[in-house]
Amino acid sequence: MSIYSVFYEKLPCRIDVLLPSNQGKVVTCLNPYYMELLKNEAELYNKFDYICSDGMLPIIMNRLFKKDKSIRISFDMTSLAKEVFEYLSTTKQGIYFIGSTENSINKFIKVISTSYPLLNIKGWRNGYIGGTYTDVAQAIVESQADVVVIGMGAPIQDEFAIFLKEYGFNGTIYTCGGFYHQTVERMNYYPDWINKYNLRTLYRLVHERYVWGRLFKYYPGFIVNYSRFLMITKNRDIQQ
Repeated sequence: MSIYSVFYEKLPCRIDVLLPSNQGKVVTCLNPYYMELLKNEAELYNKFDYICSDGMLPIIMNRLFKKDKSIRISFDMTSLAKEVFEYLSTTKQGIYFIGSTENSINKFIKVISTSYPLLNIKGWRNGYIGGTYTDVAQAIVESQADVVVIGMGAPIQDEFAIFLKEYGFNGTIYTCGGFYHQTVERMNYYPDWINKYNLRTLYRLVHERYVWGRLFKYYPGFIVNYSRFLMITKNRDIQQ
């Protein structure tokens, strides 16, 4: 079992299967940077119900190798976050937000409360939980939220998502990476024309300079390793 096989097998083909349900589910997103950084954490990610491709590169590579799972889904306002918030505003299911700094999460709550006044917010807190996993998980369960959104960065957010599920939370859990930080000023981080032409990576390269280091250090390795995985599975499919 490799991180690449886990990622591919848990890719959703449609966004609607990720929306909250009575059965609950645990959903995270990975991009090439995190797959290379966390390549030894396949066992952790195998516990998720779905892993979305947070970026177009894996999707493009899937298409090149004629693999059927080819949809980019991120927890942001261009994709999954928008769908979830609109769905919850209609159903009135409760949501709990955890992540980022105290200042950022408070600003985010003001922004989202204005944008989605019908959203049933059960609670929120910063993402600096240290060794207090149990106390935080208990507080979330007691809030009676149906959905939890966790933004602490990988792998901590993913470890806590699985901990929360195993602790007994029966609702739907999403991880969201830097979504809170990106949404302290406005709901839509990316300009419309950037979304229209799928230039989100280029936008981040200009506005978040640290992304350059990730791109040069980790993306070449991902291209080689994921191509090898796709080639192996393609040959296996042909032989079968």
